[in-house]
Amino acid sequence: MGTHHDIEVRNKHDRLAQAVAVAATSVLCLTALAACSSPFTVGGGTDTAEADDTGTSSTAATGSGKGGPVEPSKTVKRFVACLAGKGFDARSVDWDNDQVGVVELDAAGNPAQSQVTIHDDGTKEYSHATPEGLYPNVVLSGSVGNSITDENWNYVIFRTSADMAGTPYASRQADYAACEAQNPDFAQATFSTEPRDANASDEDKAAVLKYAQDARAKGFDWIADPSGEHPLTIVIPNTVPEEDVRHFFQECPVDDVPVIIGWEGDYPYDTFAVQQPAH
Repeated sequence: MGTHHDIEVRNKHDRLAQAVAVAATSVLCLTALAACSSPFTVGGGTDTAEADDTGTSSTAATGSGKGGPVEPSKTVKRFVACLAGKGFDARSVDWDNDQVGVVELDAAGNPAQSQVTIHDDGTKEYSHATPEGLYPNVVLSGSVGNSITDENWNYVIFRTSADMAGTPYASRQADYAACEAQNPDFAQATFSTEPRDANASDEDKAAVLKYAQDARAKGFDWIADPSGEHPLTIVIPNTVPEEDVRHFFQECPVDDVPVIIGWEGDYPYDTFAVQQPAH
């Protein structure tokens, strides 16, 4: 609980920076080529959201009707285990857990720390900029944090061991390359900042619209139709009580409908947990 993910991408000429505002739950901020300061929060055990310039985070529903992070593949787990065995602090990251990051080191070789700002309302903002000079070949970086334990794990993603040249990891290239050789089927997933519903088909749009209409017919009148900009996204208002939201997910399973569940603003509950089936 309380985990946030912050992902940044840049090209060789752009400074990579990230900042995340965290309340009692969790947040992911996704942006390209710029600093990010996020006013929204989402709950979840691990990475559970995607954000865009509207300030809305979203969780993509799986085929089983639940929103949530994807289990890392055996290939990813094997690569992480290999790196860990060679002394790297490595984890699978991103919504799909299809990328592997290693802890970002500063110039002294220590884990890079974020600057923490506490606002008047108690919200914490974690800010961090990955120095381009230290990581000249890195185009993707991020942060995984927990607002309850105050963990803030900044990481970098090396596309291959070649990206380690000129970084604090330069002396570890051979170790990383050895894991690449032992796991030839592993490759970092391609990162995209395009919204998940950017190229939705008319069929998918119609299916999600009907899902919203059916939800209202069942008494969930706070479910609005998706917007034209995000035709697959159903936003859960942050004014609706947790019990009602849980009831909605129980009564309106996603099944095979390509719904993206959106979360906008601060929520007084774990937004990942409310999507899980009752036991």
